[in-house]
Amino acid sequence: MAVIENLVLYLPTHPTKVYPKRDVKDIKYLIIHQTDSEDKGTFHVYDTARYHVNSNGWAGIGYHYFIIKDGSIFQTQPDYVISNHASNYNATSLGIVITGDHRLPTNKDYTCGDNEGMLGKTQYKSLVWTLAKLQTKYNIPFENILAHGQTGSSKSCPNLNMEQLKEDVKKKNYSSIFKKSQSVYSCLAY
Repeated sequence: MAVIENLVLYLPTHPTKVYPKRDVKDIKYLIIHQTDSEDKGTFHVYDTARYHVNSNGWAGIGYHYFIIKDGSIFQTQPDYVISNHASNYNATSLGIVITGDHRLPTNKDYTCGDNEGMLGKTQYKSLVWTLAKLQTKYNIPFENILAHGQTGSSKSCPNLNMEQLKEDVKKKNYSSIFKKSQSVYSCLAY
């Protein structure tokens, strides 16, 4: 059973700044990011939120969903929040981040473009599951699942084979699995 644990109320936020809100019907894109740093488990979520607030001066963490190496999935902003994660796309997108600094491994067993080999099976499956869930929920075209680097950012993240990722998301048909009434605090499936 996959679970999205909601951490929204527990993460650091700016004392005076607040992110604007939107109608969720405006969500047209899913933007994938990577942290570019070693996975620290659940602490990574809190560290990233503190960094976004204290160093960047943002209202809160920039990502809506956060996936760590063990496959745990956290909601870090409500979907209706317009956060900072991809310039020119913030108002119409959700930001999903995976922990790690994903570069081409020197491992001889790695096949170029093998996302599961790059991330590890558990984290990759959680990423695909999350994207399939959100793609179904908001009826987002597969071509609108983008890497942060495809949004005009100078960053190359998440350094994944995006065509493979989209194909893996297409293989999932969650429309019959996801119920219309989802809990605000966690979403269960399978």
